[in-house]
Amino acid sequence: MRILVSGDVHGRHDIKKLGNDRIRMNHGQLPEVLLVCGDFGFPWYNDPNNREDNHFRKWFDDKPYYTIVIPGNHDNYARINDMEQTTLFSAKVRQYSPNIFFVERNEILDIDGKTFYCFGGATSADKENRIIGISWWPEESATFADGSKMVNVVTKNPSVNYILSHTCPQKWVKYFPNHYHSDVKCPTRDALDWLEENLSYERWFFGHWHRDENIDEKGQCLFYKTVALGDYEESL
Repeated sequence: MRILVSGDVHGRHDIKKLGNDRIRMNHGQLPEVLLVCGDFGFPWYNDPNNREDNHFRKWFDDKPYYTIVIPGNHDNYARINDMEQTTLFSAKVRQYSPNIFFVERNEILDIDGKTFYCFGGATSADKENRIIGISWWPEESATFADGSKMVNVVTKNPSVNYILSHTCPQKWVKYFPNHYHSDVKCPTRDALDWLEENLSYERWFFGHWHRDENIDEKGQCLFYKTVALGDYEESL
């Protein structure tokens, strides 16, 4: 399958990179699966009838592919957690619409024989300026229970092809000096440190830092760029 990986979308603000013409220009053809590394930005409002949310839900549903989101820190967890839970590509997900899904933490997507360990969330640097339940949700940060489940899942699945997260392991923060996220205490980054040390993987994709940056030989931060995997790799 043709798989495309993207960084943050931020609702209408950074959606242009996912327009059909832009994807075709960069990759030749549209994907069959789009994977978004957090801060999707839809649905943002608590009102299920919000016109902006519904406009962009239709925008994605009109695409000929699945959109699977690893939630970030600027996503409405109250809305996500109210969505029906189902299974897609062997992973537990929340279904927003016919083609849009949010994957749960510590789930492993198996897409055409390629495995993706998913762990969303991060701590917002600006949460003091946001309103709980309106523009900030405490579920953004990893919990002790998330960490305990991670140990159990990795014990049973010691290797994957890819890791998808919103933020990065704490040890990679040094690649983003003087960034406003850098000094924030983030339990999600601590959990990802353990994951990086204990899970065998080929490549790791994440967003959050609003940069396109290669980290060592395996890590890649995405913002403007999108990365093609699967059958794309064979055709490019």
